[in-house]
Parts: sequence; C-alpha cells; structure tokens
Amino acid sequence: MDYPPDQSPARRAASRASAQRRRIESDARAVVVFDLVAAATGVPVARLMQLGRGTVTVSEARNLAMYMLHVALGLSYAEVATLLGLNRSTIAYACARIEDERDNNGFNEMLDTLEAIICKQVAKDRMASLAQA
Repeated sequence: MDYPPDQSPARRAASRASAQRRRIESDARAVVVFDLVAAATGVPVARLMQLGRGTVTVSEARNLAMYMLHVALGLSYAEVATLLGLNRSTIAYACARIEDERDNNGFNEMLDTLEAIICKQVAKDRMASLAQA
C-alpha cells in the first residue's frame, strides 16, 4: 500500500518515538528512572525509549523502567501510560511481570536497592531545585 510521505508507518512511528522522548525528557523524575534503569541493566537509555519490543533484554529493562515509574515515583498506571505514550494495560502487564519475578530473592533485593536509589536521587534533585528557587 502506498502512503503519502507524511503518513507512512515509518514516519508515524518516528513521530511517536520523538514525542515519547520529549515527554520523558520533560519530567526530571522520569529521566532519573530511565538513567538508573539503564545503568542497572546495561541497556542504553535510547534503547529503553525505542518503540517496539526489541530484544528480550530491552523488553525486560523497559518493563523495569515502567515498574519503577509506578512504584518508586508513585505514578498511577494511567500516568505512566500517558508519560510513555502507551496503553494503561501495557503498564499493568509490565508491572505484573516484574512483580512475578520478585519471588527471586536476588531480583527482589536488586529492585529494593534500585527503588531506594531512585527515591534518594529524586529527593536530592528536588531539594537542589528548591534551594535554587
């Protein structure tokens, strides 16, 4: 099927990806989450923000980022979905996948540590911004 150049699927996907990046980058707390999840998983932030599944490693890291946005930042599924330009059910599924893995003690400890680091960094950034105001 031929699409007008401005309506091709590739063009729409690129536009959605760009909009998602802008939304994430406009929220300093989300940037902290993505940076720290990238550091913890070894998956570059750019890959975490890509649309589509990607590899299993990327998909699992993205699920972890969604989970941390929900748990560490206290955002609702709907708020995370809006931030990422996804459906709320996608966020719920990602969070359920991570919760299922919490039975693994090593994974659970890593989640607790990552959540604590995220909360500490967000609080530190908030205090710094208040001090500048």
